[in-house]
Amino acid sequence: EVRALLTPLAKLAEDHDLAVVCVAHLNKGNNTQALTRVNGSMAFVAAARAAFIVERDKEDSDRRLFLPLKNNLGADQTGLAFRVQGTFLPGDIETSCVIWEPEPVTVTADEAMAPGPDAEKQSALEDAKAILSQILLYGPVPGKKATAEALEAGLSERTIRRARTALGIRPVKHGFSGGWIWTPSREGVQR
Repeated sequence: EVRALLTPLAKLAEDHDLAVVCVAHLNKGNNTQALTRVNGSMAFVAAARAAFIVERDKEDSDRRLFLPLKNNLGADQTGLAFRVQGTFLPGDIETSCVIWEPEPVTVTADEAMAPGPDAEKQSALEDAKAILSQILLYGPVPGKKATAEALEAGLSERTIRRARTALGIRPVKHGFSGGWIWTPSREGVQR
């Protein structure tokens, strides 16, 4: 069913010489194959010409690894590494920027996503905090969207609420008839 829905999108991209970039979250599973950790149907990855994952470096929690998961366009043997750094724009607007490292990364997606020795000790709350941090990495998100993504990642509503509190995420009402916006605290959500 998913592939049938993606076929017209692929045709549109081909007809207009476009690249389509899709973002999916990873599930909490401890499967050793990174490919099976992509949430939803396997058709999302199967239909793509190239797929990459972003994973936190196990040896440096501030460093992210951008690793090839699948590539029909060429032979990728290496990935890249980057850090997200806070910065200010003119007008004192706080935002984030990506700082890429110049050297390639040789760790594979499967190696980067393999459970570490302390993986069994990690609680559901710690998993939830990591997932919410990822969802709010670039700033405020509508509460309904954040909750839906966290539920899709396999979290329970109770664990989502506990993690939100633990991270200091503040739900803020957006306008009189608008929805709730989850705003990351500077101390809680790790960038």
